[in-house]
Amino acid sequence: MGSEDDHAAQRVLELAAEGSAEVGSALSSLDSRSLRSAAVHASLGGVAEALGDVARAVLEYNLSLREEPGQPAVLRRLAALRLDQGETVRALRCLERLVTLCPKDDEARELFILTLADGGSLGPAREQLARCPDTPRWRRVHAALEGEPDAGDAEAPLAQEGEAALEPSDGDCIAFSSAFAGREGVYARQWASPTGKGGYTPIAEPFTPAVARRHLLGDVTVGIYPHRRDETVRWLCLDVDVRGSELQRTGRSRPSRDLLAAAHAVALSLVDACAREDLPTLLEDSGNKGRHVWVLFAVPIPGAAAKRVGTWLAAVAGSGEPSIQVEVFPKQGRVGAEGHGNLVKLPLGVHRVTGRRCWFLDAQGVPTARPLKLLAQAPRASIAALRAAHGKATAVMAPGAAAPPSRPTQEAPPEGVTALPEAVPYRLEDDAEARWLRSRCAVLDAVLRKAEGTRLLSEEERTVVTYTLGHLERGADAVNAALAPVLNLDRGLLLKSPLRGNPMSCPKIRAKLQELCAVVGCDCHFDAVATYPHPLVHLEGLRARARLTKAAQALSPMDIERLVRDWRKVRDDLARLTTILEDAERQLGALVDAAGTLSVAGGVVRRQDGRLCFDPSVAVPTGGTVLAEVEEKP
Repeated sequence: MGSEDDHAAQRVLELAAEGSAEVGSALSSLDSRSLRSAAVHASLGGVAEALGDVARAVLEYNLSLREEPGQPAVLRRLAALRLDQGETVRALRCLERLVTLCPKDDEARELFILTLADGGSLGPAREQLARCPDTPRWRRVHAALEGEPDAGDAEAPLAQEGEAALEPSDGDCIAFSSAFAGREGVYARQWASPTGKGGYTPIAEPFTPAVARRHLLGDVTVGIYPHRRDETVRWLCLDVDVRGSELQRTGRSRPSRDLLAAAHAVALSLVDACAREDLPTLLEDSGNKGRHVWVLFAVPIPGAAAKRVGTWLAAVAGSGEPSIQVEVFPKQGRVGAEGHGNLVKLPLGVHRVTGRRCWFLDAQGVPTARPLKLLAQAPRASIAALRAAHGKATAVMAPGAAAPPSRPTQEAPPEGVTALPEAVPYRLEDDAEARWLRSRCAVLDAVLRKAEGTRLLSEEERTVVTYTLGHLERGADAVNAALAPVLNLDRGLLLKSPLRGNPMSCPKIRAKLQELCAVVGCDCHFDAVATYPHPLVHLEGLRARARLTKAAQALSPMDIERLVRDWRKVRDDLARLTTILEDAERQLGALVDAAGTLSVAGGVVRRQDGRLCFDPSVAVPTGGTVLAEVEEKP
């Protein structure tokens, strides 16, 4: 190796071979894109996998294929990583190339066929299977593809030695299907191949108590997609597993007793982290490489909020064990109308690959007695506890979050040196432009009040906030502060810098938020000087106030032109508003005189000393659902 990057890559590989703790920092500081060796990139990908850096492993394997496209081993590893990430389409590309390169590789072809089916492409999967010989292997694949029972299923033990099989009642099946409800109209069925590989086939049927009974009896094993069609979820699952790279390093297909003990210890730290936040949990043996920690909700919450809480809990618990990984389900904040997201295998069933029953466990790892009764009596996480946890997660994970209190204070600078000023935290209410804009644009103010009150915004509402506030002088801070409380936050709408170009126009805002605009009365009037109407035109009034503080003799010709324009606009607006006020008072006066008082949302209108007045002290409840007011059901 001759270049500086070549030497740096060689150093990473040497550190990895030595088992040095410095390999992680050395790899993260290496820019390997200029390297032209396929073998080096493949080796770096293996190092990244061992460190649990999936994104870097994917990058290195792709760079290796850039240099030498026909590498079966690299394609196999890249496909496995894509499948672990739930990226079925990209995994299929790798597997298709792998099957083309190695047409006699039955294991690769089997995985390709089953992944096609898993991705919903049953037709192409059947076409591929039709080209295979009539052998027991491919007959079993056919059975898995069509969801038919086969001998392999019959051989899977329903319970471990000394354990009784479950005998669920009708009530148990109803409670189970309700507790673990997910995507409507679909669930997945786990399969296992003779080679020890496993996967899931989507079943386009609802997850009913009858399906739950088959799962609990061990006839089938069910996986559920967390996101419901309204993008809410009823549970959170923290999946603790021994890393695949650790098994590969040790040459084992199953975790050793010590590795399972390490996974159990990490799961207990997650249970403790949840307990500190008043979030009850159920601990489960996942049946293969680790544990599941379940948090069942009293009421559904947005998937994005559940994902954020789970990610924060995993970070707070902190495994400190490089051989163990923690995945959060739901994996996606939102999946869209056509997507499903990543699934989770449900507890108390039989893992089709290992044949182990997935029992609920106590802290010592012993299966609990009467698990179905335990599930029925298990407390659900309250909306108050979830809201509090989400608030803490947002404070830590949101851009611009305050540094932890433990950060050392700035030391006094040497004599003659000016100290750097401490950064002042941004607050939306302190931003003069944001305050002025809210006071003038009723639609934007209504959206921001909804974000502060319900902590839920639609995609259209979040977009309006981004493409209006984002154009302020401190646009990035304003958008991020406004969206920070939102539970169903789309992280892609957060900004790193103010937006350039033109803000979203008023007609476009009205098209996106028709109902809201009708309620608040979106009817602003702008001067003809604006190229097109948009909320930030209101800021001209704020700038006009700055001009009015100047001495008259200091005004430039342009300032005088603007002053005359402002004067004419305000005079015309006052005349228009005076006419509206007089008409409204005449109509309201007639109603009040006839009834004595007029009750409306927020208070009453009455006459006092001959003038109409509004008394907000007598509030009339209004409709609408607020997250903070959701009734919790036992």
